[in-house]
Amino acid sequence: SHITCTMVDVELASPPMDGITRVRFAPSSDDLLVSSWDSSARLYSESGNEMLRRWSHRSAALDCAFGSDANECYSGGLDCRVIRYEPTTGQEVLVGEHSKAVRCVEYSAAQGILCSGSWDASVKLWDMRSAQSVSTLEVSDRVY
Repeated sequence: SHITCTMVDVELASPPMDGITRVRFAPSSDDLLVSSWDSSARLYSESGNEMLRRWSHRSAALDCAFGSDANECYSGGLDCRVIRYEPTTGQEVLVGEHSKAVRCVEYSAAQGILCSGSWDASVKLWDMRSAQSVSTLEVSDRVY
């Protein structure tokens, strides 16, 4: 049996002005979500290589994640904030904050829960159905 793999380089239209911190593919489309040291999170249409939306943190955006679909995006950054962004409306909502930088965000569609990890040595769970923090887990060191 023979497997052939073809790699194609794609250059992003309107790329971030600084290093990329995370790249995520949408769960049910070909959209691409990118966070960057330039304080932005950007949504791209991968097939058309077009930047669809952009939103900003006050300082570097360290991570990003899709929610249940490409119409629900999350990001966290050095500004200690966790942001929900809705590309169809352009609405930006502050989900919550940590006392230090938010290093990672991850969404569980099965539970409707957003998880954020921070350099303040905590992991917070946010119930996105009620937009409230439901639990905070203190850990022994910064979350990377």
